Amino acid sequence: MLVEGIPAKVCSRCGEITFSSETAENIRLMLNSNQKSQRKIEIDVFAFSA
Repeated sequence: MLVEGIPAKVCSRCGEITFSSETAENIRLMLNSNQKSQRKIEIDVFAFSA
């Protein structure tokens, strides 16, 4: 699943992207609800081989 527009903070030193526990909980609730997605996309899938 792809969730767009997640409010996040970016560390000015290392560039790490983080979001609050409240945001994480809201995402969890959204993905586990019966809410319909806004749209569907098709993506290419590759299998990694060493």
